[in-house]
Amino acid sequence: MSLLELDGSWAVCWSYGYPHNGTQLVPYGPAEAVDTFVQSREGKTLVFDSREAWQDGSV
Repeated sequence: MSLLELDGSWAVCWSYGYPHNGTQLVPYGPAEAVDTFVQSREGKTLVFDSREAWQDGSV
């Protein structure tokens, strides 16, 4: 997973392995992006579980 910021726009990018190979980019506000990234890295419950939206936003 990656935390991305460009010109004030923030997003978290998840990369998945088998059986859901691919990546998913989810836009957030700055504080929410950092919070989601940190929680996910620490293995805590995610604010947003991107796997639930896999069919809606795959890259």
